[in-house]
Amino acid sequence: MLPIPPTSLSKAIQLSVAPVFLITGIFAFLGVLSQRAARLFDQLMTMVTQQPSGNRDHLVRLQKRRMLLVNWAFSFATLAAILVCFVVMVLFISAVSPVDLSLLVIPAFILTMAFLIVALFCFFRELRMSMQVARLRLPGDF
Repeated sequence: MLPIPPTSLSKAIQLSVAPVFLITGIFAFLGVLSQRAARLFDQLMTMVTQQPSGNRDHLVRLQKRRMLLVNWAFSFATLAAILVCFVVMVLFISAVSPVDLSLLVIPAFILTMAFLIVALFCFFRELRMSMQVARLRLPGDF
């Protein structure tokens, strides 16, 4: 086994710092999404069991669509986190081995950003729908 030069290892660590911060941000976003999913589930169960069926069916449909959007956002954010981990792994492998895998980093990072954009768009759409649900449930205009 050939010794790994300290400069290449320190360079790999430097290159992986930004993606690690990105992973931290994605996990914070996943925490927000999991809280929203839990609240949505609780609201949905309350609606189904306690609310009269007059306006309930429309609200239940909206809540189910919101759950679907949160699920999609959760899935895409998780895929983005996995790809960031892949990018960090490839950076380290490229730094400590003779194999140059740096060409894998570019498409993986672009795909990561695309997944994150889709996740944020789903989250934005779910937030907009939550305002629609609030307007239906609360009296008055806002």
